[in-house]
Amino acid sequence: MTKKSLKETLRSIVNQDATDNELNAFDQFLHYQQHHIKPPTKEVGERIWMGVENTVQSKKKMINLGVWLRVAASILIVFGVGLTYYVTQPKETAPEMVTVVTERGQKRTLTLHDGSTVKMNSGSSIVYPETFAEGERRLTLEGEAFFEIAEDQNKPFIISTGSLETKVLGTSFNVNARDAMLISVALVSGSVEVRNTETNELQKIEPGQLTTYTNGFQISSFDQKEIVAWKEGILYLKDASVDEVFEQLAAWYGVSFDFSNQPKNIWSYSGEFDNLSLELVLNTIGFSEGFEFKIENDTVIIEFNP
Repeated sequence: MTKKSLKETLRSIVNQDATDNELNAFDQFLHYQQHHIKPPTKEVGERIWMGVENTVQSKKKMINLGVWLRVAASILIVFGVGLTYYVTQPKETAPEMVTVVTERGQKRTLTLHDGSTVKMNSGSSIVYPETFAEGERRLTLEGEAFFEIAEDQNKPFIISTGSLETKVLGTSFNVNARDAMLISVALVSGSVEVRNTETNELQKIEPGQLTTYTNGFQISSFDQKEIVAWKEGILYLKDASVDEVFEQLAAWYGVSFDFSNQPKNIWSYSGEFDNLSLELVLNTIGFSEGFEFKIENDTVIIEFNP
């Protein structure tokens, strides 16, 4: 984060119109500064960092910005306290933050500079530093992604999703944070630790296990095809209701659905579609469940059989 972008982000935070991407980038910046650069004085530095970081976390939870953030941000913006030290040190400066977003209907595969691979599902975003800090590799995720982490025993990889952190050394796993109240981590290989940063609860999982967090960690086994088939371009539906079917189709293909009427029967649809077009998928489901459709640009009109 450059001096200019830091000032602009701080102004947005003070004005309470900062975007989620700005907050995530600023949160990563704070974490880097707090752990890798010493402040001008211990007392002033701790007061600034603790005040700003605590309030940014509150902002993320939809709580109004507090006095601490306004004071600390104003000091940094107006008086430049610490900016020269924190941002323009010749030997060690905070890296630029990279934000990658996939829209509905899009998927994307990234290779990070450490050799790790991230496959992002549609409607997702990640924020990470251009260069990872010493001692750890940290990334923030919203939505869903599959990770194949390059092994580094001295530098764990940490994925932040809301109040949960997933810590790994080298492994492959899926993180689904589409619902902030029901975040899940499914482990394919290696080992993973998942921690709730608010309660400090810790859960370790083994390959073939999936953990979710709702008032505590729950562990279960999972169907690997059901959880991670998406990364191979396979749309997998299992015992899906009519709402679940069209919600997944909308996200997968980036379209919206209009319904002329309602289905007469309760759906429990299962199917597997390997890199097929929307028209072919709708033809297959429509033949089975009984409906006609018409595609008009990004809108699909559905009429169920009487």
